[in-house]
Amino acid sequence: VSPIGSGTGLGSTLTFPVTMTIPKQANAWTKFEISDVLDHQLAPVGTGVQSVKVGAQALDASYYSVGAPIAGNTVKVTFTPAGIAWLNAAPKDARAGSVITIEFVAKVVSIDSGVIENDAQFSNKPGQSLDSNTVTTRWGSIEILKRAAGTSGASGLLKGAEFEVYNADLPYAPNCGVAKPVEGEGPVSVGGVTKFVSDANGVITVPGLF
Repeated sequence: VSPIGSGTGLGSTLTFPVTMTIPKQANAWTKFEISDVLDHQLAPVGTGVQSVKVGAQALDASYYSVGAPIAGNTVKVTFTPAGIAWLNAAPKDARAGSVITIEFVAKVVSIDSGVIENDAQFSNKPGQSLDSNTVTTRWGSIEILKRAAGTSGASGLLKGAEFEVYNADLPYAPNCGVAKPVEGEGPVSVGGVTKFVSDANGVITVPGLF
């Protein structure tokens, strides 16, 4: 599993590609299922599955089914009888070594611990599963104090100052002076908001950033 983000603010969509090489089996396939129990800070987008591929090609849609996300934020891809027949195609182990990639997709809907973890499970037998590696994305809120130059304490706090947040072209630059906003990209949306205003105490709160 390796996360791919399409945004850096609360409400962004994360894609989790899960890749598996079809192994050889002593017996014929009877089950092939990959599921993803999403963190409570995530919500599935649509069915929760963006694509299913074998190699670089889309897998025949009749070979698998995607149920509506079930209790506990679980998204599941299950091979149908047609898909099981495809796995068991002659000669034996003809599909072994082929790579199945499923892209699970979810939206960041809340940030509490600041850490969102995700992994996936593969099952080929009832009651048995194999876990993937766990991937982590880290999120947090920030507060900025806006005040008049040269003031301290409770004096000089400025209400109504407006701020926007932009992704940097060098996000891991050694200092802010060498980074610039990404060209042609607008401000970061956080929970659908792109402008943040200081309150009566001069505090600007941005409630969730990657």
